Amino acid sequence: MFKKFLITIVSIAASVAVLIDGYLMFFKHDQSQETAQSQATAASDTESESSTTTSSSTSSSN
Repeated sequence: MFKKFLITIVSIAASVAVLIDGYLMFFKHDQSQETAQSQATAASDTESESSTTTSSSTSSSN
């Protein structure tokens, strides 16, 4: 009786682990890529703004 109970608990735990892994692999991965892309876009926007500011301050001093 105890062995059946233990096997059932281990099977349920393994099933839950597989479901969580599948979720993280297929859904969480897409979100992390979107976050990385938006961070890269924000970084490039910040760089372009700083270069614009630098060039306009350089041209005004000339």
